[in-house]
Amino acid sequence: MASKHKRKRLVLINRGFQLRYVKAICFVGVLTTLFTSCVILYPLIVFEKIRGIAFLPKEIIFGMFLALIVNMLFIGSLTIYLTHRIAGPMFAIAKRLRFAEEGKYIGSLKTRDGDEMGVIVRNLNSFLESLVFRTHSQVEKLEAITQLNSIDEMKLEIDELRKNMVERIEVDPIGKAQ
Repeated sequence: MASKHKRKRLVLINRGFQLRYVKAICFVGVLTTLFTSCVILYPLIVFEKIRGIAFLPKEIIFGMFLALIVNMLFIGSLTIYLTHRIAGPMFAIAKRLRFAEEGKYIGSLKTRDGDEMGVIVRNLNSFLESLVFRTHSQVEKLEAITQLNSIDEMKLEIDELRKNMVERIEVDPIGKAQ
């Protein structure tokens, strides 16, 4: 029986990015839990059901502390889950761009259902496919040029190819010169 290699699932794909958001959102969670506790305790103190925060029963303090811990666990887990949906595609895009920088094209990126960067991934795939197409087209033109008999014809075709390549580099999609 052949054993299947199961890919290890990383929880923190981009540790710095994800933990930065976990810290920020957990901080907000602590503040909202403390605010909610104050809102609940304020009427009890005003209507003299308790004499002050120092006289709170241990059960209430324990309940508030437990609520804070559960809140942080829930918020932290949810934040990691949500940032994972962004960090995963970011990691794949960065990896793919490093390959493209080296002149390698290794196929289209796939996105999972629910990934937040699907539009960017599709645009990157389209961009890389167009680069591959243009490169193949230019190689075919160069091969055709080498089949020409006259040196003057070759020079003319090479100059036109160079002109087309330079025009593509110097003009951005909006049409402004760089």
